[in-house]
Amino acid sequence: MKRPVARTVLVVAVFLAASAALTGCTNDPASAVKWLTGQPGITGAEVVQSTNEELLISGTTRGELKPGLSDAQIGKLVDAVQDFTKHHPNVTIELGRGDLAFVVGSDADTTRAITLWHAAEKIPKLLSAVSAGNAINAGVLRADVAPALEKMLALTAQIELDAYPDVAVANSSTAASGSLSYRAKPDCHPDRAVLAYTVAVAERPDIGSGQLELCDDLSLTLTPGTSLAATAPGLRADLDRAGLSTFPVNLNDQPNDDSSPDTADLTPGDPARLAVLAGLEGPNTLQLGYRLESNGTLTLTDFSVPAAGLLGIVSAAPGAGALPAVVLKAQDVAIGGTLAELPGLLTQATALAAASPALGNVSLTPTTGTIELNAAAGAERDVVAAAAALKASGAVSSRTFTVTYAAYEADIVGGVATVPSGYTGGEIMDRFAQAWNG
Repeated sequence: MKRPVARTVLVVAVFLAASAALTGCTNDPASAVKWLTGQPGITGAEVVQSTNEELLISGTTRGELKPGLSDAQIGKLVDAVQDFTKHHPNVTIELGRGDLAFVVGSDADTTRAITLWHAAEKIPKLLSAVSAGNAINAGVLRADVAPALEKMLALTAQIELDAYPDVAVANSSTAASGSLSYRAKPDCHPDRAVLAYTVAVAERPDIGSGQLELCDDLSLTLTPGTSLAATAPGLRADLDRAGLSTFPVNLNDQPNDDSSPDTADLTPGDPARLAVLAGLEGPNTLQLGYRLESNGTLTLTDFSVPAAGLLGIVSAAPGAGALPAVVLKAQDVAIGGTLAELPGLLTQATALAAASPALGNVSLTPTTGTIELNAAAGAERDVVAAAAALKASGAVSSRTFTVTYAAYEADIVGGVATVPSGYTGGEIMDRFAQAWNG
């Protein structure tokens, strides 16, 4: 299998060579191709990755090792590569055979990388593998993930094993979005139940991709068009049966329209809360996205509609009234509380947003509030008007409040405004605090 970039290797190499000829630059991956090709023990070389930022070209060049080279012969080649990269710091060089390679770095890192490279040669059905120091990234078909994962975990290295549904996806420019990425640090010893579950996930056609941190948490992404609301309860039941009710697992989708992604924590948490999702997929707002956290907090976000529209949607969703918190982030204001508290909060937030053009980006909960100092383009913020309008609104009386401008803020606690120390250039917040406290 060739990496996705291999299809453009020749074009990139020709382009970079032309650029180097024009600029006189030899500190780039294309120049490394020419150098590597002339080294003993190398049968060919190619650019596998390159970037060009403000005329600074950097990237990775791959050298194909001649069959039958001993480790001693490879060691001499490594010495030459280290000397080359010392004088060409923009270039990373990999050496290997076929689709298995190691990165040449320091002596210690290269020795370890070569050990992992040899180990990868003994793992059956790998599509690709690159080792660097004590880390190895490999590719495999989903059908072959179980034996490959077991052997990679035995390497006591930082591993990333990308499992693809087929070779076409593995070779594509969008390979990363079509893989299940199994990850573990050297000291990670995954629970057997986690391993069994993640291997079983590879057999599901409705899971398009995922980030599987085997000792920490799992994030699974559905294939486009698959309903999160319909899939989540069954996946939660599978986790419960596997004894993983407390292991963090998130499920999210890939919308096939202009809406925002939806996401739900399957575990831990009360599985009954997942019922609310059924009421959130039907409404066809322009950009609606939702997030259900394991603690029961539901957040709806759509900056194309007013908060009243989002309140109508969530009010009709089954079980929303039992959630400990619902947050609405909308075109006009943001509010958060229990479903029963939201209508009152919406009234207060809407009134506060309309109280003065000096106030913007209103956000209210029963105990907290946030507002931004606002002004027309090019105009000075009227801190006196902002302080007067905020005080007259009564919104601060029962809340701690944060007033922001750019990276600066003032906090109102117990009716007194203070500005955190250490600010440079935040005099506007000092003036607001003086206006408020005066």
